[in-house]
Parts: sequence; structure tokens; C-alpha cells
Amino acid sequence: MFQFPVLNKVLTSYNFNGNFEIDVCNFLEVNEGIKLSLTFPNQHLQAFWKYYSKHSLSPVHPILEFKYRQAQKLYKKICKVYPNKRQWIRIMKETNDHEFVVQNIEAALGKNPFNKEIWKEYIEYLRKIDPIEMLNVYSRCCHFFVDDWEIRENYLKEIKRIEKKYEENVEKWEIDYNILNEDLPVRIPREFVIDYVMNSIKESTTKVVFDPLKKYLSKRTKFRVKKILLLPETDEKIFSIQDPKNPAFKLPLLDYIAKNANSKLILKFYSISKWFYFRSKIALCHRLSVTDTPKTISFEASLFISPNDLCHRGLKNIYITNALIVVSENPLSLSKVMPIIYKSDPIYIDIKNQVITFEDYCLLVSGGNVEDISFENVIVTKQNGHPVTVDYLIGKLPKVKSLK
Repeated sequence: MFQFPVLNKVLTSYNFNGNFEIDVCNFLEVNEGIKLSLTFPNQHLQAFWKYYSKHSLSPVHPILEFKYRQAQKLYKKICKVYPNKRQWIRIMKETNDHEFVVQNIEAALGKNPFNKEIWKEYIEYLRKIDPIEMLNVYSRCCHFFVDDWEIRENYLKEIKRIEKKYEENVEKWEIDYNILNEDLPVRIPREFVIDYVMNSIKESTTKVVFDPLKKYLSKRTKFRVKKILLLPETDEKIFSIQDPKNPAFKLPLLDYIAKNANSKLILKFYSISKWFYFRSKIALCHRLSVTDTPKTISFEASLFISPNDLCHRGLKNIYITNALIVVSENPLSLSKVMPIIYKSDPIYIDIKNQVITFEDYCLLVSGGNVEDISFENVIVTKQNGHPVTVDYLIGKLPKVKSLK
């Protein structure tokens, strides 16, 4: 129903297996295409969002998330009014995406070329956006509805209007109009002749009276909103960050806030001052991947950890904020990494071929925000070594939407 740059390979061909080289190369290859597909309404919005947020190497930018939320709202509105083509086109204009609007209207015309409402709304849309392209659409419409005298005459009016207003060379469309009349002449309908005569009589008997007072008042009613940026007059009014050496709050209170704050609040603290990081030493990790690579690698806001290189730059107090992906032949790889995990609040968890304790599992899902979890050849055991049943695992996932 809706046309957009389809990224089938994103949803089918790519397999993110936790390997640094493969993951980074594959993601960067499709990164721009996914971000583009999140900015306009389409039927795969939710799938693209899930894919991008799970495999992204840094937190999703707030502007991109805002565009995605807006595209979701518009997609619902578009689906609701789709049978009414006039409203459908008008709501699509709210995207302010010319290419998106044109592609969808052209697709709709391809499926239903006899719908004059679509043609008229399309022409009206292009009247202000792209007058030259409007003439091309008018030409196509006239060649399609060869017996419609009204459309043909409006075509001629637009040719003359654009020639006069924009001083464009319209010879191409004038020739096209003349050829239409020569090859496919149309008899003027009787009702149009009567309307034309009556309008001529009214125009000849009606005098236009110039009212200067009315013109003056119309000018007075118009106003413009000025965008004024208010700046402080003195340096004293400018907000300055307080010196960390003399904090406004006592250190125990700051420690309490840092200990109980979520990842977004901690990130704001870090953006205010590095002092907060040196005080808490909590390493925010957008995506944590445990792999069999020989060395631990950090890239953007993500970590690709090797169980054999846990001393990489003094790794400790890792706070998982978005995704945990574990792919390793060693079933104890994740267990080796658990001691350096301080807190875990991921949305996506994907673990393969691992044996972990129920206590470690509880820590990994302790944030309570897991929506998508996938276990493949994973065993969760109690302290006595017996496996934990599935109902205990699901009981720790209040927001889960997908469980594999």
C-alpha cells in the first residue's frame, strides 16, 4: 500500500552474531537506510525500530526517536482514512516529505487510474510545490481522460498562468494541448456553455467598488509573530555549573542518587561534569556483546568483550542499558563476565550456548524493562545445579513482548 526504500536484507539476510568485525560492518552498511525508513510512515516501522534499537552501537538520537513516533501516528491516521483518497492525500502532506507523497500517489494511480479525485488532489498538491511537474501531470491526465473537456480547459488555463507568473517557457505544453485538440477534439457540453454565458452577463452588470477603508482595515489585521531570543543582560544571570569541589549537596546524597538513578539520568550527570563519572565509576554500555574474539574491543557506546581479556582498560561497573548479545562456544563465557556487570537494564537479550545461574539471570533482567528475549541452548541452574523451570524465568519479565 505504501512505497518506501525497502530494506529486505535488513530483515532477512543479516545475522548479527556478536562478532565485532561482522557486526560493525553489517550495521554501518544498512545504518543510513534504516534511519531513513524510520522518518516516514510505512508498514514496517515497528520492525525497523526494533532492529535498529537492538543492534545500534550508540543510544538512539532523540530527534530520530521523535521522527519515528510522529511517523507512527501519521501511519495510523493514513490507514484510517485510506479508502477516502482525498483525505488520504491531505494527511500524507503532513509528513512534509515531497518524495514520499509523490511516490505514494503515483502508486495509487497505478492501481486505480480511473479515480479522478486522486488526479485532482495530485494536481492541487503540485500547484504550489512544483508547478512545472503539475503541467506534466495535467498532460498525463488529459491524455488519459480524452473526453473530459473541463480537465482540458483547466490544463490550458494553468499553462497560461504559469507562463505569466513564472515566465517559464511553456511551448512544450502548448504544443501538447494543440495536438490534443487536433487529434482528439472534444465537444463542449451544453451545461458549460450555459454557465459561461450566465457568468459573462453577471460580470458585465456587476461593478467593482473600491473601498479604501476596507483595504486599510485588512492590512491592520495582519500581524507577524517575532521570534526573539532573550539573553541575560549581565554575566551574573548566566547559569554556570557549580564547582564539583564544593557541591551543593553532601556526598552521601550524591552517592545515593548515582546508585539509584537510571541510565538516562546518569548520562545527564556525566554531561554536566566528569566529576560525576570519577565519583561513581559507572560505565554505561549501550550494547554489550560477549564473543570469542581474542581481545576486548570498545566501539562508540558498545563493548565487544572477550572472556580472555576482562582487564581491558580496567573494565568494571558496567551498566547495560539497551542490549545484551552473547555468542560463544564456551558455555561459561557469560558467567566469567558477570562479576564486572554492575547493573543491567536491557530491552533486548539474545544468548546462545550458555550455562548461567539463576542469580545471574535475575541480575541481567533486574531492570524489569526486557521486551525481547531469545535463548538458544541456554541452561539456567539453581545453586544445587538443577535447572530452573520456564515459569520462574518468565515471572521476572513483566514487560516481555517476544520470548524465544
